[in-house]
Amino acid sequence: SDATARERIAGRLLLLDERLRESLPLLFDFMSVPDPENPAPNIAPEARQRQLFDMLRRVTQARGQRETSVMLLEDLHWFDGGSAAFLEPLIEASVGTRNLVLLNFRPEYQAPWMAKSFYQQLPLAPLGADAIRELLGALLGNHSSTQGLAELIHGRTAGNPFFTEEVAQNLIEAKKLQGAKGAYELVAPIDTLDVPVSVQALLAARIDRQGEREKEVLQTAAVIGREFDEPTLAAVVGLEASTLREALQTLKDTEFIREQSLYPVAEYLFKHPLTQEVALTSQLQSRRRTLHAAVARVIEVTHAAALDEQAALLAHHWEQAAGLAQAVHWHRRAAEWSSANNPAEGIRHWRKVRELGAALTDRVSKESRLRACNAIMATGTWRYGMSEDDVRRCVDEARALSSDLGDSTAMAIALTGLASGRGMRGDVTGALELAMQAWEMRTDRMSLDELFAIETTRTFWLLIGGRLPLALDGFERAIALSGGDPQKGRGLTGFSPLLWAEGLIAVALAQAGRLDDALPHAARAIRLAREHQAPENLLWALSNLSWHAYLARGVSRLPVPDLRRACIEAVELAKVVGTEYQPIYSSTFLAMAHFVCGDHDASVELYSEMLSHAREAGTGLDWQGGHLAAYADACLALGDPDAAISKAREGIEISDRGGMWFQAALARAALADALVHANAPEPEIRTVIAEARETVQRSGGDSLLPRLREAQARLDARRDATLLAAGLREAEAMYRAQGAPDPADRIARELAA
Repeated sequence: SDATARERIAGRLLLLDERLRESLPLLFDFMSVPDPENPAPNIAPEARQRQLFDMLRRVTQARGQRETSVMLLEDLHWFDGGSAAFLEPLIEASVGTRNLVLLNFRPEYQAPWMAKSFYQQLPLAPLGADAIRELLGALLGNHSSTQGLAELIHGRTAGNPFFTEEVAQNLIEAKKLQGAKGAYELVAPIDTLDVPVSVQALLAARIDRQGEREKEVLQTAAVIGREFDEPTLAAVVGLEASTLREALQTLKDTEFIREQSLYPVAEYLFKHPLTQEVALTSQLQSRRRTLHAAVARVIEVTHAAALDEQAALLAHHWEQAAGLAQAVHWHRRAAEWSSANNPAEGIRHWRKVRELGAALTDRVSKESRLRACNAIMATGTWRYGMSEDDVRRCVDEARALSSDLGDSTAMAIALTGLASGRGMRGDVTGALELAMQAWEMRTDRMSLDELFAIETTRTFWLLIGGRLPLALDGFERAIALSGGDPQKGRGLTGFSPLLWAEGLIAVALAQAGRLDDALPHAARAIRLAREHQAPENLLWALSNLSWHAYLARGVSRLPVPDLRRACIEAVELAKVVGTEYQPIYSSTFLAMAHFVCGDHDASVELYSEMLSHAREAGTGLDWQGGHLAAYADACLALGDPDAAISKAREGIEISDRGGMWFQAALARAALADALVHANAPEPEIRTVIAEARETVQRSGGDSLLPRLREAQARLDARRDATLLAAGLREAEAMYRAQGAPDPADRIARELAA
């Protein structure tokens, strides 16, 4: 029962680590035995996945400190996305423990953990003649009649152990070897070894020699999967129980399958994936389709109480059965269920809904396709990266479907995804136009989730576009709309709009020169994200502290003791969230933190890497104008004004082209400083400062005015040295009025000296 299962899970975990108690509701839910009296928290999919990974780490480490264990994970090249996602935290958690993790895979498999010092690779070379002789001795025995057989087989199989076993089995079935395992006698001469040119051909020949009953059972099992249970097989194949068991025993004796377990039901495993593949492809397509449909119907009946867990498998069988309507239904259900644990897997199923549903004209399938388009647009455009063509096709499909179904609301949501996709590639003007179109399509019939999706999209691109007064209004409206509830509105966005707004209103206030007002919001965003276990919101809130520090020209008033440590935590969170965008976002803000903290070499190196990566990925280009300004400042701090001027000009060009007003002003402020340092012509510098001030006025980004006044004072000092002190005093007063004591104190020390 579910209650007994929960007792055993809890007992095992709490013996390992009492601190795991708080994670039990989530684990119960993950293992499909939820506790009705203590349900799992309703959190974003990324937060759920992060907590599961954290639990995996803690369990692995706790066990590894108490006992020695060996874990074997085979055939990594066949791992699905969800299994692969769990692999990295499992391996990382085993470091420094008494756990040994053994893995095998084909040479083409690659993973980031292979570059770590704790990893050792042992290439498996083909078996030599002596090893083949030992292997065949275990299989066939050492009767004098088999002398020389090992050498003959080795010459044909090139030391492949699986091929060697199959050749030996082929000789047994051809009656050239007679006896029992470990005691065979060669009864017919073998002048030459007649072996098919491939393992697949050999397996096909072996299957073909089986009796009709065994062949039917094997081929039906292959349709079910590499692992299969006897009740499902019996329901599909339609044989008497005793007859089926006889056939399974024969297939075990001839080493096509292996018995996995007997309780609670008999379960079997194909000896090798190739065996299943050959048994599957040896059937006519029409028969395979019929069997897939039969398997799907059996699963629907036998697993009626847990169909969400079986949805992906059912989608696979119906797709192979060419039952498109059923496949679309189950892919949609799999998408909705798997998104809670694995957002990337959810997107994969939504794409299948679009692909398979394109041939269907019924209303239910069209609604599923429209839901898929919006789900993909809501997350795929910015979290995972989509090409412009993919985005356009998805939007066109959503537009046609929403018109056909009479659902204008859906089109508004699709436009928000299109806006985000365009903005992430650096076209903020285009993003704002689309976001405003979606905003104007709001209706009273919309759900709160839909309203939040539209509001957050519009307000975000107002911020990135440097329309700060409008952005501030939008953030305040989002905070009010949430009613202080971090869970409200996250259905479509996948993140908490309240925590998002608290974090980004701090950025907008800092850019507007209201640094004192920004700090409480920044601190609240971090605190609430930790309390509500929202990793994506937390990584944004931690990363955004770099903007505050950069604009304040110092770290003295931040709500964290160590800015770089906070940004490194954000980078680690980005790995868990597992999207294309978040690692770029967090790493570029870490580069900004390096600059603010005085590690200019690290800043330049990381900026060079991450800005190139963002351009290659085609996402995360929304903040690049501001980051190029910080990149320029880091180059200047390293004594390279030419590089600083180049990066600042690049930031200006990108920001002007993309419609990012505040970032354009920031890049011009960095250029002014670099030109002053390089002793550039005075008219050129005055033009840059004037352009920066005009852009500041247009954006509302008053935080840059003290910096521009300081640059103006140093420029004026070229003509009249007495103007320097007066200009610096004005800049100092402006910094203090905005709540930026660090640059104000620096100027005060300079004036005192």
